[in-house]
Amino acid sequence: MLQGTAAERALQKILPRVNRQGASRERVKHAVQVLEEAPSTESLVGRVTRSPGSYWTDKKSGYLHHLAPEVRLALEMGAHEDAERRWLSGELLELEEAWRAAEELAAIADKLGVPEDVEARLTAMRSDRPAGSVDG
Repeated sequence: MLQGTAAERALQKILPRVNRQGASRERVKHAVQVLEEAPSTESLVGRVTRSPGSYWTDKKSGYLHHLAPEVRLALEMGAHEDAERRWLSGELLELEEAWRAAEELAAIADKLGVPEDVEARLTAMRSDRPAGSVDG
């Protein structure tokens, strides 16, 4: 029995093979409706496993190919969407870290070659300047 991330990874790999025949526009539309009715892919998986009569064809449960086609497609779409969301959030974190590192390097580079007494005078001038004033 697979749960959590392991189950989601398995769905990502297995469902494209089970759904290999593709889907019509109408079936995709129904799959999107199934996804919209569930707060998350995880909750949809829970509903499917707890309600054999609602999501399974011929009241047979336990095998993915016995799931209603629009439900199989919804699970495949949801699993891939969740994976993409996690990937993007991880990528954004990496970009944020790189941005911070670049800012730190820029601050160091800005101070290179400026004598300490000049830097001290600039700092003093900045603190003496009235709020909202413009240089020039």
